[in-house]
Amino acid sequence: MQTVGVETELALPKTNVSESGDYRSYYTPDLRDRVAEWYAPEIKLLGYAFE
Repeated sequence: MQTVGVETELALPKTNVSESGDYRSYYTPDLRDRVAEWYAPEIKLLGYAFE
């Protein structure tokens, strides 16, 4: 593989950064079920699971 001499690593500033907790805390049981149903094909294909 050849490169063309282009810098590939950029230092981008972080803006509007907020503290966030565990993603599961954002889901109600109903919303979790809806997401699981909506993304069922992807969840199965990729071997994901809600824990």
